[in-house]
Amino acid sequence: MNCRQLPGQSISPFPNLRDTPACAKASAGRPTCAKASAGRPTCAKASAGRLSAFAEGESACGGNRETPCEFQPLPAAEIGSLSPERGSLLLIALWSLSLLTIFSIYLAYGVRYKVSLLERLDSRDNLHFIAEAGTKKAIFELMKDEPSQYDSLNEPWGNNENIFKQVKTGYGYFNLIHDYLDSDSGSRKVRYGIVDEERKVNLNKAELEVIRRIIMITAGLEQADAESLAASIIDWRDSDSKLTIPLGSAEDRYYRSLPNPYEAKDAEIEVFDELLLVRGMTEEILEKIKNYITIYSNGRININTAGGEVLMALDLNDELVEKIISFRLGEDTLEATFDDNIFISLSDIISKLGTFSELTPEEVASLSNLISSGKITTSSSNFMARSIAQLDDRQMEAICIFDREGKVLSWREG
Repeated sequence: MNCRQLPGQSISPFPNLRDTPACAKASAGRPTCAKASAGRPTCAKASAGRLSAFAEGESACGGNRETPCEFQPLPAAEIGSLSPERGSLLLIALWSLSLLTIFSIYLAYGVRYKVSLLERLDSRDNLHFIAEAGTKKAIFELMKDEPSQYDSLNEPWGNNENIFKQVKTGYGYFNLIHDYLDSDSGSRKVRYGIVDEERKVNLNKAELEVIRRIIMITAGLEQADAESLAASIIDWRDSDSKLTIPLGSAEDRYYRSLPNPYEAKDAEIEVFDELLLVRGMTEEILEKIKNYITIYSNGRININTAGGEVLMALDLNDELVEKIISFRLGEDTLEATFDDNIFISLSDIISKLGTFSELTPEEVASLSNLISSGKITTSSSNFMARSIAQLDDRQMEAICIFDREGKVLSWREG
């Protein structure tokens, strides 16, 4: 049978059960294959099977393959009866998938954040232990140094790259460093080692004029401003409520008048940050003077290790300070090297310095005054280790103050 689609009709190779092939007279006048039913000839009875209807239609037409066959389409109402329900289910599925995707992204972000936080905490713990190992190394090396009458800049604990530079521990390493002012270039440079606190001015022990001078020299303040700040520091630490100087100093009355009132401590300074509460002190000034001040010594300055700024704060003139530093440098004129000259005891300061360079009567008197008043010494008892821990691309700084017996006086991480 040759089935052709008639004009205005659709044809399917697998007709529906209700589709009945009908034989119609061809346009050339060919006769139909069967009797008409309900006003129209049919090719065959409907078959219960979808495929058998096509075969029966062919048989009913007498095997004439030239006879055109007409198919009855399924009513449109029956074909699309389930379309709205299926569309709703599709929308629900899409919305559910979208919500699940958003929820999964949220969970993944939360997990990633927590993992990152744990990694940072773990890294910080490791850096802490590396920095602590550095301070313990410093204490160990110091305790190997036999006690003597003097301490100088060329001590093994003061400048030794072999001991204190890039010391590996665990997965990282540490450096024990301190910076200093190079007298030749005028710039700050780095040494590997620890420093003694006796090379600095002790703000808990020093007199007004010493504090005033060190502030003027290192922070560049005018005399009146430096004196006001120095007096305020003394009034902060002393136990009375009297002003050290009539104008510019501060006691409880001043601090109570502030927008956020408080009172003077009337006790020794315990941490440097405490100085920011003192009238006239700023972060900028503190940053400039911090390498020249301490709160952890007995108040006496080690003449073998103190820099020129501290020696001048003791009211020694520029020429005398230059003679002391030149004497300490030795023949190579380099600081902290093996040939440095050292003042062994207080009694040989004037004699040794006089042998090296001629001293004026005024210079001898200045040195004698410092020695008799107990403001200088030749040895040190307290030390600072600045340990820089490095782990991959992360870094941590720890500053530890300890005495010669290894007792930790202060610990600070930054």
